[in-house]
Amino acid sequence: MTVTYNSQMYELQDYLTADEKDPYAAWLMSLTDRQARARVLVRINRMASGNLGDVKPVGEGV
Repeated sequence: MTVTYNSQMYELQDYLTADEKDPYAAWLMSLTDRQARARVLVRINRMASGNLGDVKPVGEGV
């Protein structure tokens, strides 16, 4: 997924292990609480659109 925000492109990529498995997708699908799964997906989509929430810089170079 590619999202444009502030003239920059943000792209979400799935992490794949050496044997092509996606541990994040496996974890997400293992959640039995549908509401929890939906909340995780909403938060990930917000991050992709540039909304990182309440974040503050911790210092230069970090």
